[in-house]
Amino acid sequence: MCSIPSIDHFSSTVGRAGRLRAEYIDSGNPAVLSRQRETAAEVRAALSTIQRLTADNVSQQANCQKLAQLTENRLRLMDQAMDLKRSGKPTLEAQVPVNREMMAAADSGETVIRSMEEDEQRLLSERQKRESASFVIVGALLLGSMFLAFLFFLLHHQSIMDQVRERVHAENAQRNLSARLLTIQDEERRRFARELHDSVGQHLAAIKMGRLHA
Repeated sequence: MCSIPSIDHFSSTVGRAGRLRAEYIDSGNPAVLSRQRETAAEVRAALSTIQRLTADNVSQQANCQKLAQLTENRLRLMDQAMDLKRSGKPTLEAQVPVNREMMAAADSGETVIRSMEEDEQRLLSERQKRESASFVIVGALLLGSMFLAFLFFLLHHQSIMDQVRERVHAENAQRNLSARLLTIQDEERRRFARELHDSVGQHLAAIKMGRLHA
């Protein structure tokens, strides 16, 4: 896909070549002729850049072929006009048909360029729509991922809290059981002590009673 700045650069370079052609015809300055030749080479280079950038677009490549033919014809007419000037012969009448052909080629070239710019704008709009849709999808995926991550976090946190509560409950139950066992042991010791005391007391009383009867 070509970029509009590439097309704009091509158009401005072609326009500069045309102005230098007119300046040379008016002045006959060889330096201007040399600059025009250099600018014509820049025109071809700019056109080559556009062709390279549109290599993946069939419709733009077709426009590029038309533009290349029109551009070469326009540059040829510029050379023809400048050759008439260099010949030293009266060139006013001879320049008229050349200028007419040059203007027709320029108009046709502008039509092709407008078509390329419109195609470029359409492709740019489609690409922006795709990027917007991709942005929405990516945003939705990110929000969904964040929601799932938050949900998993809550579930994990709830699971940990349940485990902590169960552990605390088990530890409390164990402490209560230990306290109950200690209480039962203490009660058993007291009961055994009472029974032992009562039994010993009864035996001593019996022994004492036996001695009295004897």
